[in-house]
Amino acid sequence: MFGKVLSPRFLQTSSCQFIKSGLYEHHEDYAAKKFKASNRKTGLAISKQKFVRNDVQSDKEHEHRTAKGRTDNKTKVRIVDLIENDAVHTSRGHYIPAESAVGNGNPGNDLDESTLMRSLSNELKDLMETVCDEIVRDPSVCNDWNRLSVRFQRGEHVLTAWQSILLNYIAHRRNYVPGLFEAGMSLADHVATLSERHNIARLVSCICICVHQGGADKHHLAFDYYKQLKALLPDGVLDRVSAHSLINAFAKTSNWKEGLSILQLVKSNGELTGTNCCSPIVAAAVQHGDLSLAYSLLEEMHDDMLVPTQEVFSSMVTAGLVEELIALLEKYRWIPSEEVARDVGNYFCRNSSKNSSFKLTSIDHRSRKCCECNAVLDALPKISAEEFEELRSTLMSEALMRGGNVFLNTTPAEVNEFKTFLDTYKAFDLVVDGLNVAFKGRQSSTTKERDFTLCEVLKYLSMNKSSKILVLGKKHMRFWNAAKLTSPANENVHWFFTDNLSSDDPFMLYAALFSGQMTKIVTSDHLRDHRFRLGSRLASLLKVWQRGNQIMFNGLTWNKLKNRNSVILKWPDAHDTRVQRSPGALHIPYDDNIQRASHQLTTSWLCVQGI
Repeated sequence: MFGKVLSPRFLQTSSCQFIKSGLYEHHEDYAAKKFKASNRKTGLAISKQKFVRNDVQSDKEHEHRTAKGRTDNKTKVRIVDLIENDAVHTSRGHYIPAESAVGNGNPGNDLDESTLMRSLSNELKDLMETVCDEIVRDPSVCNDWNRLSVRFQRGEHVLTAWQSILLNYIAHRRNYVPGLFEAGMSLADHVATLSERHNIARLVSCICICVHQGGADKHHLAFDYYKQLKALLPDGVLDRVSAHSLINAFAKTSNWKEGLSILQLVKSNGELTGTNCCSPIVAAAVQHGDLSLAYSLLEEMHDDMLVPTQEVFSSMVTAGLVEELIALLEKYRWIPSEEVARDVGNYFCRNSSKNSSFKLTSIDHRSRKCCECNAVLDALPKISAEEFEELRSTLMSEALMRGGNVFLNTTPAEVNEFKTFLDTYKAFDLVVDGLNVAFKGRQSSTTKERDFTLCEVLKYLSMNKSSKILVLGKKHMRFWNAAKLTSPANENVHWFFTDNLSSDDPFMLYAALFSGQMTKIVTSDHLRDHRFRLGSRLASLLKVWQRGNQIMFNGLTWNKLKNRNSVILKWPDAHDTRVQRSPGALHIPYDDNIQRASHQLTTSWLCVQGI
């Protein structure tokens, strides 16, 4: 498939994902193991010899490297190589050709500096920080910028366009540093002498430096640079990354409404605005008292399914608009950060005459009681019967049939067999994704261990004899011990085995929705692909349904007291996760930065008493 040789570009592409920071040397042993492991499923196996540079002498790209004296018996991946020659590996896994990412030693070439900044290694970021500190301590460095090139040298190689990268790094420093404005402007002048004129990226950097490092008396310089930038824009086209930087900069000035025109420019280009483009304008509108504009933009963000940044919430607290903020959080079901939640609690403590107090707490997921004040919160809302019927009819056709192409998930014969099975056994109380549960156990590396994990879960679930359970599995699981739980002693457990090549998630959703609105599913799958195919409205309904009907298995743990394994299940929350008021108390959910499934919400709450 790959031929007898391996291109150095492919070698770098597969290796640079392992770069975390600094200059790493990957020996052929390590690289071969990684590549072989990543391609084991496709049956590919690349021998160690293919990773040795001496075996790719015939490759033209390698000959170019050899001419520069970069041949070695070890596979060396340098950040300099990545930037100078082949590609920039961004944090999102994209690869940018060098000719479009970095100029060939000429800072006048266009450079996507924002993307490049995200791809810099930790070592290079530390180097930028050190250089910035050196510049601030010794302003004489600004008199001869060329002498700094030695700081960006690795062996015989110097990072090209380091002047533009350093300028962009200074522009991204949001905190004010004395002397950094002068250094940044000096560097900008130096870069201008190396090319005919500034490009768009560097003009954006200059504007950001004037605003963030120059102070209010330097804002007029930012507007001058902005005039130059508008003259360079081809047909008014501006990328979203540059637009965000400009909007964020102008939001700190008296000319903050200029961000509206930039926002409109992005929209006219057909790009999505994103929360980072809208939020700075909203925060600036709140700060300058233009609440009608702020509320209008917030409503527009909600319609576009965007959530404001915490900067917006913090600006409302600073402006004393806490009640208005709470009303917005309740109306749009937005969740603030812990810092904003604490600020809200402190606000009530300072301004209430009833000796208010607040605590960060949680809510019991079954009783819906606050663990601090014992107030009972509102129950989790259910989707209406009409909405459920619409969701069921759409999903039951889309899940298995996939828009008429049934062979993407299963076969027509298997679908008919499953429908006959459901008509025979009617509704179920629980539908279990057997293979998903089996692989979720902490010690599920072998078939025997997976079988044991699934057995333990099914025994636990079948303890409630009134629950009728459907377990979906693959045909290769028919001989597992877990499949024998359909014996007369466990008449409430039923199995359906799909073909080994069939997708079992659609069967699980089909069975659950067929059984009715109270049926719950046991799986750790986020079901994101199914939500994606439904469209925004039905996807939101499916997420609400998941929130109240999905049980997630989190593994087994040994119970010393009972001398047996305990099954760890994450049951759905019974309470509604939104701002809730009760007599004398206020409860606000806040983001605790704990990673969860995409349909799950936070379990951390602010409890304010005495209001």
